[in-house]
Amino acid sequence: MLHLHTNTVAYRVARIEAITGLALGDPDDRLVAHVAVKIIESQGSAGT
Repeated sequence: MLHLHTNTVAYRVARIEAITGLALGDPDDRLVAHVAVKIIESQGSAGT
């Protein structure tokens, strides 16, 4: 759907993990990331 190579996705996930310190294979860390994205989205939509 995104027309990205598998290696590109793997690289980006690894970079996200390195930058954030999260392990996206861990469900608890994925929840933390998901909630953080939702908070950021809600702050961005407040101005529109």
